[in-house]
Amino acid sequence: MTMKTGVYLIKKRVNNNPEVKKYLDEIDCAVTSTYSLLQFSQLYNEISAEEPIIIGVAEAFNKAVTVTSKIGNIEIINECTDMQVTADSLLIQLFHDLLDNSLKHGEKVTQIRLCATKNEKEIKLYYEDNGIGISNINKQKIFNTCFTTGNGSSHGLYLIKKIVDVYGWTITEQGTEGKGVKFVISIPIIRKMNLVLDNTV
Repeated sequence: MTMKTGVYLIKKRVNNNPEVKKYLDEIDCAVTSTYSLLQFSQLYNEISAEEPIIIGVAEAFNKAVTVTSKIGNIEIINECTDMQVTADSLLIQLFHDLLDNSLKHGEKVTQIRLCATKNEKEIKLYYEDNGIGISNINKQKIFNTCFTTGNGSSHGLYLIKKIVDVYGWTITEQGTEGKGVKFVISIPIIRKMNLVLDNTV
């Protein structure tokens, strides 16, 4: 925090020097990257002692909603009843960070929806909001540790990507700019190993 504050104060003094500002941005990015990595390491070390268990997706999402501040009057639609995955408490953190991202960057979000589809090889979780969405230019950058739209950094999305990687899942953003985000989490179905959709899998 001391380093970031120092960089901020120096930037205020050298606004007319783009070369110096460029170097300061690189320093700021490096500090942010280090912080994010330490934050994730601390989080995962705290939870990694847990044995993975079968977790209801709907329940995990509802818990994330409960611990996320400033939800207010936003309509929450949870259509993942009976969906189960093998995971740990990081799943709640993943949903919390998605919710937090909607609140911080969606600007006009009035509805958030979680649903899913399934085929023989995988299930897909769809997290959607009706905010301002993400531009096509930024879609490939949003999971980078230093990504920002000018309204603050998106450390949460970087941590989401790390959590998804730990689980062996993948995540993409397929929303439409101006209409909201649509994060798609793809979960491979590995029978008798790390995933169950219902009691028959």
